[in-house]
Amino acid sequence: MSFLKILPQRAQTMAEEAKVLAADYLYRYFEKLTDPFHVCLVTYALYMCQHRSRADAFRRMREFKQTGRLKFGTSGTNITYIGHLLLLVFNGIYM
Repeated sequence: MSFLKILPQRAQTMAEEAKVLAADYLYRYFEKLTDPFHVCLVTYALYMCQHRSRADAFRRMREFKQTGRLKFGTSGTNITYIGHLLLLVFNGIYM
C-alpha cells in the first residue's frame, strides 16, 4: 500500500501487522462462507493483502463458477459483486 510509505517506520510496521491480522481473520472464516458475493469480496481482500492463502480463495471462486452458483443479476449487491470480480479479471488474476 503506497500510503504506508509516508508514515514513520514504527507506524508502517504496525499497519503491516494489522493488515496481516485482518487477512488472517478473514481467511479463518472463509471456508464457512456460502454466499458468492462474500466469497468474491473476501477473495479480493486477500488478494489486495497478498495473503498466503489467496490461491485457495481463487480456487473457491472457480468452484462457485463451475457449479453455476456464480450468478449475475441487477441488484445493487450484484453490481458491487460484479465490480470486485471485474477488478480481479482486469488485473489478470481470475480467469
